[in-house]
Amino acid sequence: MITFLINCTAIWLVSLVCFDLFLKRDTHHSWNRSYLLVTLISGLVAPFIKWSPATTSANSLSNALQIRSQHSRQALVDTITPAANITIPWTQILFWTYLIGAGISVFFLLREIFIISKYYRRGEKTKEDNWTIVRTNLQHGPFSIFHFIFISSENNWDTGEYEIVLNHEKAHCKQFHAVDLCLLQLLQIVLWFHPLVYLYRSRLILVHEYQADASVPVAPKQYGNFLLNQFMLQQTPSFSHSFYHSPIKKRVLMITQSASSKLSRAKYLLVAPLLIVTVVCCSKSQYNNERKKEGNKITYKGNVFEMSNSSFDTLQVTDATTGKISSMITQRLPYPIKVNGNPIMEDNEVSQKAVYKGVSATPGEDLFKFIKSDMGKLPDGDYVISVTNPVIDEQGRLVYFEESVNKQGIAYTVDDIAGKPGITANPKDLEKTDQIENSAADAINKRIDFYLSDESLKFTPATQHGKVVASTTSNLFGFMGLNVTVKNHQASLVTE
Repeated sequence: MITFLINCTAIWLVSLVCFDLFLKRDTHHSWNRSYLLVTLISGLVAPFIKWSPATTSANSLSNALQIRSQHSRQALVDTITPAANITIPWTQILFWTYLIGAGISVFFLLREIFIISKYYRRGEKTKEDNWTIVRTNLQHGPFSIFHFIFISSENNWDTGEYEIVLNHEKAHCKQFHAVDLCLLQLLQIVLWFHPLVYLYRSRLILVHEYQADASVPVAPKQYGNFLLNQFMLQQTPSFSHSFYHSPIKKRVLMITQSASSKLSRAKYLLVAPLLIVTVVCCSKSQYNNERKKEGNKITYKGNVFEMSNSSFDTLQVTDATTGKISSMITQRLPYPIKVNGNPIMEDNEVSQKAVYKGVSATPGEDLFKFIKSDMGKLPDGDYVISVTNPVIDEQGRLVYFEESVNKQGIAYTVDDIAGKPGITANPKDLEKTDQIENSAADAINKRIDFYLSDESLKFTPATQHGKVVASTTSNLFGFMGLNVTVKNHQASLVTE
């Protein structure tokens, strides 16, 4: 959420600055309206757009693919006990603060809707072509929403002035300004705390008024005098378009201004490159997922992870096929033990483990669906996709992972080939590693990283004594990884 807000704010801020500096004084009102709507929506959508560069550094991530041994099974059991940490529940405080703010925004919206509905129920309604004129006989300024025009009484104006008011409000309806208002009203509820939402609203509503003013077939001077004489009437509901929307001074200056030349539209082309660069930089790119290491700390996607030291152990392993017992020296590479200073709990330390909330039962199944077509490009054989050290934060996001199995391996069997690296001790299996086509494997590695780096992967976070905590679980993607069989360029997930 924080990343989204930062990227969204950057797009909106750059867009509004460009609008205020170069565009808002022009009379190209339709273009300005389109500009504001496009940049407003871009700020909401761009942070969710995912794109992957054509090339990525080969050393940026470990290989995630390795030939699976048919002859051995590996089980690693590690117990880490992070220190207890008592923190202020900022997540809950912010959550309830957000809900209260959103609730207040909803209340004001419902209040506006109630006022409009009351005007409609009690008013005198007449049909004029596609318009419904509602005469309320109450003291308020004229306003419109969709094809409904609300006025106090036509007796407040002479015939010419009444036509001016109707033409202005009809212009709002014809150009579907109410649709823009609905979008802005929704944003004011969802992002009630964001000041740029209100800046967008003020600018867009002013552009609406410019458009409606320009549609009235009256001399600018006469129209300006009428605005100045009438705008002191009572305020109207904000969830509508009013003939007397402020600031009147800007509207009068705009209607008396000479029309901007067609050549001035070239300014939109000058602004476009800056906006495109901003949107691209604020979208999701694999370039944004690089890990930066400093000492025993790794910075990844805005989070700082403290890593443990490497550890070695010797395990007795029974081959599931032959029953032979062999010794296995294992090395657990550094793994994250803290995120942003808070401990990362393991399975045996939490009351409730993190639970995946995706389409499939496990994140591994959804990952396989994502890379299934790429796996089919590999030579026939049995493969394992190993994703280790997954960290689920307090918001239920996968914020860290490692594709840690590579040609150097993390384990070997002493009895067979002591000291020779690999996921398995069998030399024939080791030789198969070199048969994987590098280009296909690299493409799969990029796709895996790209998929897992997506913040749309959601989990119910783990809890410890009723408190939400960051956690890691050894079997999130399976103890032995995802077992995949490729045959005739068709990949299938092996379930055991």
